[in-house]
Formats: sequence, C-alpha cells, structure tokens
Amino acid sequence: LWARLPLARQFLLITLRHFAPDLFAKGWTAPAILILKTVVDPSIASLSIAMFLLVTNITSSAAAFTAASLLSHFNISIEDTPHKFGNLIAFLTMGPCAICIPFFLCSGLYMRNIKRAKIESGEMNKEEQELMER
Repeated sequence: LWARLPLARQFLLITLRHFAPDLFAKGWTAPAILILKTVVDPSIASLSIAMFLLVTNITSSAAAFTAASLLSHFNISIEDTPHKFGNLIAFLTMGPCAICIPFFLCSGLYMRNIKRAKIESGEMNKEEQELMER
C-alpha cells in the first residue's frame, strides 16, 4: 500500500492539473447563457444560445489553428524552446479571458439594473430574486 501512495498522489495532482484550468476556462459559459436567456426575447432565446455555443466552438477551433500557425511561424517547439512555448500558450489562454473581464462586468451591471427595474415595476418580488440568485 505504501509503495503505491506516491503514485496515487501523482494521479491526484495530474487530475487536478487537468481539471483546474477547465473550471476557469469554461466557468463563464453558464453565466453567459443565463444572461442570454434573461435579456433576449423568449421566442428566440434558444436560438441565441445555440448561436453563442456555435460561435464559441468556432472560435475555439480558430484559436487552436492560430496557435499552431504562430508556433510554426516563430519556429517555437516544446523540445527546443520550452520557455517560449510556455509563454505563448499562457498568453493565448489568458489573453482572451482578460479581454472578456470588462464585458462580463458591464453585463453584470446591466443585469443588476434589469433586476432592480423588474422589482420596482412589480414583475419580480424579493423571493423570486433570491431564487434566481441561488
């Protein structure tokens, strides 16, 4: 049992290393869908979510192609220049997230104003608001 403990620790670290970036990279999808369902007319809400997911998948594919093109253009490889490779991959993954921050802040403020207007007009009461926040 003790001989397998280092392997188990390594497996746990590898698993966490794999899923932690996914949680941060995909964590914005659910709030974005909620914003779309709240703001967009209900008759086209499903279509808007489908278009959002389509554009997200297309841009993910384009990002992978762009990364491969940049790696070949700048002659960067994992074996020869691991530091440059790591910097490029870090920039390509963190850059878009940093660009999205102001948009999500603005949309969050917009959603808060919509909720306040609904509460003031009587379309939503405090209990419904608390349920939506859970």
